[in-house]
Amino acid sequence: CDLLGARRASNGLIEVLSLPSPSTVAPERLRGHQRAPSEDVYALGAIGYELVTGKPAFTGRTALDAAFGHLKAAPEAPSKAATPGWVSSTFDAFLLRLLDKDPEARPADALGLVTELEQLMRASGEGLSEAKVQERIDSLLQQPESEELASALDAAAGAYRAREIGRASCRERV
Repeated sequence: CDLLGARRASNGLIEVLSLPSPSTVAPERLRGHQRAPSEDVYALGAIGYELVTGKPAFTGRTALDAAFGHLKAAPEAPSKAATPGWVSSTFDAFLLRLLDKDPEARPADALGLVTELEQLMRASGEGLSEAKVQERIDSLLQQPESEELASALDAAAGAYRAREIGRASCRERV
């Protein structure tokens, strides 16, 4: 097994080369370990990190610098790198767990990841009422220049909307 991922296909005749992206490569892949679903979980964590923050979890002047980050550095918390109010502490913890250097600390595979994400989405709107969303609207109306209040309202409205849509789809199934 080489670090570039050269593999012989199951028919034994064709070599398949799969190169990981420097922005999403799992540490165990860089260490030359056997491929495993945990690499895909890590890659999805890296993609999710970039989606919510607007930047890769690890960067550098070269691809090697980024790869070294995946091996040794801890990413900045997504809530610190993203627009204030966009990333909850629970989603922060979820993304950082996906980017854990230890594959055993991540969900085992895509099914485990989806299960955890569904639980996270269900819980994200709990405790958020229409009244609390209205409070955030009123605060923003008093301070319309506040980016922080606008982001908090955006996050609250999204969580509230997701919860209500989830409830509606549950009622439709019954």
